[in-house]
Amino acid sequence: MKTLLLLAVCIAALVALILCYHWDSARNHGFTFGYYGQFNTVSNALASLENVRIQTAWHNADVTLEEFGFDIATSQGQTIKIVFGENSPIRKLSGQDLRTALSNEIVMALSTQTNSP
Repeated sequence: MKTLLLLAVCIAALVALILCYHWDSARNHGFTFGYYGQFNTVSNALASLENVRIQTAWHNADVTLEEFGFDIATSQGQTIKIVFGENSPIRKLSGQDLRTALSNEIVMALSTQTNSP
């Protein structure tokens, strides 16, 4: 009887985990945790920067959210792409550290764009 009960609990826990994962990864609920957590944190920080507007956002969904990126426009009318790979340290930042890192990424992308032939 104990074995049957233990088996039922394990199966129920497995089903609950699968349903929770499917609910979390099937749609972006806007949370700063879970499957889309890093994407939403970076997106919110970008949106909070002055003189920057997100034009499009994209992500590569898999078992985990791999890379994601944004096409942004500056107040000067310049458009740049910023991509965050699976191992990008910026994805783990938050608050002012994240906003500073994003500002630096934008400056680097703009200078690269300006200096390219």
